[in-house]
Amino acid sequence: MDNVMIEQALNDSDPEILTDLFRILSDAQFHPQAAEVMINNRLPYDVDTVYGAAHSAFDAGDIDTACHLFSVLVTVSPNTRDYWMGYGICLRCQGHFSAAHDAFLTIVSTHPKDLGAMYHLAELSLAQGNLTQARAWGQKCLLAVTDPHMHPLKPALDDLFAKLRSSFDGMR
Repeated sequence: MDNVMIEQALNDSDPEILTDLFRILSDAQFHPQAAEVMINNRLPYDVDTVYGAAHSAFDAGDIDTACHLFSVLVTVSPNTRDYWMGYGICLRCQGHFSAAHDAFLTIVSTHPKDLGAMYHLAELSLAQGNLTQARAWGQKCLLAVTDPHMHPLKPALDDLFAKLRSSFDGMR
């Protein structure tokens, strides 16, 4: 289903297209209310507006609404890295670690050197107690940083590796 079909479904409420949209959403295991938000609220087919609303909801602490909106965004524009990042972060905040992991892996599959996604995968692995996987993702982050002292993620990476070091030291 492409953006034209989704726009047609939103504008014309073509039952066949809506059925396909619901099937795709449920098959992909996106938030169950994402299609409802799209259809019932007749969101404008302006992803920038929806993206801004998702960020505003997140900034206001309304993670559920932000997650709904990011779910809509990854549905209508599945190749956009920033939508997956927002979705993954919201899922992480809600404690849906497996789904967040999948969202961040989606980014890495299309952007293999994406430091943000790799950092979140390392942090998520650490939070789940998978130190080996956390270390592997952390090392990938470091390999992707061409000038680690200048990169904006450097302080976060340093903090993550300090946590990993203390976790590994505690295992000895």
